[in-house]
Amino acid sequence: VVEKYKDLEWTDPSGKYIIKAPIKASDFVDEGNALHHCLATYIELVANGQENVMFLRSARKPDESLVTFAFDEDYNAIEVKEIFNVEVEDPEILDVLKKWKERNKRKFK
Repeated sequence: VVEKYKDLEWTDPSGKYIIKAPIKASDFVDEGNALHHCLATYIELVANGQENVMFLRSARKPDESLVTFAFDEDYNAIEVKEIFNVEVEDPEILDVLKKWKERNKRKFK
């Protein structure tokens, strides 16, 4: 199911952040453990196509969890969580997600 997310992977124009797709169930477990949130409970929802999830990472540390986000069919980030399930309020990160959305809306019209 998440193979379709590979086309959504992206490096933001500043080169500071990347958006990475989860590939296997253990990616959800690892991300949830690293950020101390409930992402592992989303495995079945993603597998059934009920939820869409991607990871936002520092380009310098692409394998280190930073932000997990769920998005809708219009690429709107609807849940943006950092460590301990805290809602992300960092304007820089929110701007990166906005640019990701705009890129995908243009690319997949």
